[in-house]
Amino acid sequence: MNAFILGSGFTDDLPFQIQEEREITTPYGQCNLLKCAHDAKDFFILFRHGKKHSIPPHQINYQANIFALNELNVKTIYSFCSVGSIFSDGIPGSVCIPSQIIDYTWGRSHTFFENDSKVEHIDFTHPFSIDAQNKLTTSLENLNVNYFKELVYGVTQGPRLESAAEIKKYQKDGCDIIGMTAMPECSLARELGVSYAILAFVVNWCAGIKDSSSKIDHSKIVEISNNTVSILKKLIIELI
Repeated sequence: MNAFILGSGFTDDLPFQIQEEREITTPYGQCNLLKCAHDAKDFFILFRHGKKHSIPPHQINYQANIFALNELNVKTIYSFCSVGSIFSDGIPGSVCIPSQIIDYTWGRSHTFFENDSKVEHIDFTHPFSIDAQNKLTTSLENLNVNYFKELVYGVTQGPRLESAAEIKKYQKDGCDIIGMTAMPECSLARELGVSYAILAFVVNWCAGIKDSSSKIDHSKIVEISNNTVSILKKLIIELI
């Protein structure tokens, strides 16, 4: 079974049959999600920030979310998120499939193997599932949606947006897009052997770049986010 983790800008107004709202108790806390169906195919939807977008990136219970999905026998997680763009072709509205991660976060619980558990050092050379990424590209092509791939996703702490100087540093580091939630979500999924891939929607230029050279216009972010919802809905149907 597949699961879809939805991030900023994605509402709960989705055209799927909701079979039940579930609250899963895990050793790491509670996880709330929806069991949905479309054309007799079951899948799960999890709102990363809560249905009312009340959980900031650094306070998301990534451990509970990934543990719960694994317990529900989810084999592949598709993560949908909003990002800022650094690379020149990544105009707002672009669709991106990152292939690498640089993690700038701190203070988040990054592993299940702690507190007297045996330490495990997972291989993270290629953070994302190649098979899941290929399914994303095939689905986008079926929908005639253009996309960028082989990008580096820089993960920042949030919830504030970045300074122009920080973006210059991230650009020098090799980042193409900037978001706040890929880690530790991605590495936790790897620890449990769950396939994981990200589809990122560019909703703004990062600080100091083009339209965001002096200030980031939040109203434009909301407008772009609303425009991506139709792609999201079609893509979920393709992937299930």
